[in-house]
Amino acid sequence: MNKQLRYWIRKARVGEIIDRQHYSHEGVAGELGLSRQFWSRLFNRRRPLSAAVRRRMLRASVFANVPAEDLWDVTKNDEGAP
Repeated sequence: MNKQLRYWIRKARVGEIIDRQHYSHEGVAGELGLSRQFWSRLFNRRRPLSAAVRRRMLRASVFANVPAEDLWDVTKNDEGAP
């Protein structure tokens, strides 16, 4: 059986980065091209990150020079959110 990987926001670290940059969650959502509601679901770990959202995060100025390992955790599909 093929186990897909799921990517989850590292809430504490991402929240720290957002605060340090003086961004609002609405501002981050806008920079990523997401609705505020969808960003909230991602940030609160109710939904895993898609490949497209991960790419947008790596290109966003708010997360500039932040390694991917600091932005998300990876789990197997059957493990659920860490």
